Amino acid sequence: MSEAQASVLVVDDDREMADVLCDVLREAGYRSIGTNTGADALALAKLENPDVLVSDLRMSGMGGHRLQLELKRIAPNLPVVIITAFGSIQTAVESMKLGAFDYITKPFSNDELLLVVSRALENRQLRQEVRRLRGELAHS
Repeated sequence: MSEAQASVLVVDDDREMADVLCDVLREAGYRSIGTNTGADALALAKLENPDVLVSDLRMSGMGGHRLQLELKRIAPNLPVVIITAFGSIQTAVESMKLGAFDYITKPFSNDELLLVVSRALENRQLRQEVRRLRGELAHS
């Protein structure tokens, strides 16, 4: 799968921010899907099977960390990129402990977002390849 065919699910309770991030990702060749709640993001993750999730940390209802925990159960191999305007070392460490691929503080550049998404996709593809090769070795 090339990056151009990859899908990115974006969740941010600020509708305008979600739309802008989706536009940036589409312009870079990704298929992007935006939503504004953690619950909707969970439903879309099950339905759309995205390749990467970009999630705001602080959202009303289900926040980014709770979303990460819920996603671990239904899509354990989905790379999660956490974005926040309220960055601290503590929240970054907590995000990473919960399995986030990366953590970006707002404001960030489009290039920074695209670089992190690209790295998350590469990492996902490498993990898939390792699982495939392990399976082949186990059956030979």
